Amino acid sequence: MPESPVFIETFRALNAQPTPIPSPEIYTALQTGVVSAMEGTPEVGYIQKMYEVTDNLNMTRHILFDGSFVSNKSFLDSLNDDQREILLTAAEDVAVLQRKESPEREAAWFEKLAETGLTINEFDLAPFRAALVPVQDSFAEKANATDVVAAIRAADGE
Repeated sequence: MPESPVFIETFRALNAQPTPIPSPEIYTALQTGVVSAMEGTPEVGYIQKMYEVTDNLNMTRHILFDGSFVSNKSFLDSLNDDQREILLTAAEDVAVLQRKESPEREAAWFEKLAETGLTINEFDLAPFRAALVPVQDSFAEKANATDVVAAIRAADGE
């Protein structure tokens, strides 16, 4: 998994033993049994040919990786008004497009993985969601974003 505190704490909360490994080494780590699983998107799994060294893909949906656009304040402040407006408008447009196309794109990658013979397993996600609430709350508090998490939960019907 990536060397990210959010990823590491997520897997700890799921009673796994997270092992950060650089991306170029994951294939060999799976192949040699250094690790028994990898965390990643179906696109990454297909492109890096993980289906050659594993038999199962478990759809746990434990992290939403949405490819967010972020910028620091000093960069935004360095732009003139026209540049800032162009950048922010483009970011909004891309966010709408990403959210619209992401499910279709993900489904296409899952289909490609299934064609390799990989078994794709789906699970009841309720236990995963419940186990990850403390992780979400902890990181939301650290980022001063508890209101954002509350809004997401409210929109999701929690």
